[in-house]
Amino acid sequence: MSKPVPLPAPWVRTARGNPCPVCHCHAGCLLSSNTDASAVICANVSSAQQIGAAGYLHILRDSPPWSPWSRSLARLARMEPQ
Repeated sequence: MSKPVPLPAPWVRTARGNPCPVCHCHAGCLLSSNTDASAVICANVSSAQQIGAAGYLHILRDSPPWSPWSRSLARLARMEPQ
């Protein structure tokens, strides 16, 4: 059994108690870890911006470009799928 790939901060995985606000799934998507989840990388619903093999970026609320999640997008896009 392979270990889960560590995520670059500040992204968190969806879970049963914290589903994806875009596709409502409990697994496979990533949420920005700020308290309002202003961005989602959804593995199931496409958008104009694909983030590597992780999925598609959905901006749910306006956030400044210096938001912690915006800095980690490039690193997440470079991650190789296991």
